[in-house]
Amino acid sequence: VIGVSYIVACMERCMVVHAAGSFAQLGPLRYEVDPADAAQVRRVIEACRDGDREPLAGVVHLWSLDVAAGLGAVEEDLRRAVTDACGSAIWAAQAIRALPESARLWLVTRGGQQIPGDRAGNVLQSPLWGLGRSLAVEQPRSWGGLIDLDPSALDESASDLVAGLISATQGHQRVLRGGVRHAPRLVRSSPVRSGRSGVRVDGTYVVT
Repeated sequence: VIGVSYIVACMERCMVVHAAGSFAQLGPLRYEVDPADAAQVRRVIEACRDGDREPLAGVVHLWSLDVAAGLGAVEEDLRRAVTDACGSAIWAAQAIRALPESARLWLVTRGGQQIPGDRAGNVLQSPLWGLGRSLAVEQPRSWGGLIDLDPSALDESASDLVAGLISATQGHQRVLRGGVRHAPRLVRSSPVRSGRSGVRVDGTYVVT
């Protein structure tokens, strides 16, 4: 789904971990793990520090990109949205927090956020943004940020991601669309029009 080889080539040292059914070491810097198994996720992150390897700088979580779009999703897609995306991100965050060094976790989605002009987004990847914002508050020392790739520009996904990581500041949130980086900002709201609100003083309302 994304040019992993391109990303690896752009980094000084990079370990690649594929989602699979069980734990396996495919090479010095290549592993397979079950995303639903917290112990396997923790084991592979700890393996980054074995031997004479340098301290872990960060984890870029891409497994949510394998989750299908919400429209037409089947039961297996829903399961993967929970385990492969959110579940594995939680296991990774817990494992990173236990490390002595200040490694950071980056969560990556594609179409998980919508901005003006977007078509329907990927609702099964959206929960990762809620999780990421919670991690930013609960684990600020090990938090990197959130990046949402352009679902209509698959060929540029790898280069856009690398550019987003290089230019990122800690805790940032970026939505990449058409080569443009969008970020949330506070803006002055429009004045509220005066008049009747439509709320009845003798009515009962449910707030959810």
